[in-house]
Amino acid sequence: MFLSMKERILTEAHSGATGGHYVGKTTSHKFLRARLGWFTTHKDAKEYCQACDIYQRIVKPSRRDEMPQVTL
Repeated sequence: MFLSMKERILTEAHSGATGGHYVGKTTSHKFLRARLGWFTTHKDAKEYCQACDIYQRIVKPSRRDEMPQVTL
């Protein structure tokens, strides 16, 4: 399966040799520092990271992910 250049950059920045399954913002900043980017850089990095299975297992849930404890 052939990956597009954008997908290869996202894969390398997120889970490659220098990656560590970081959040979307950190992942996008990695390749922006290398002067690689496009118009939807941050959005694509966020979506890519959220779809990563390993990232899903290690990320801490935020307050937004919790169910409300008060019944209405």
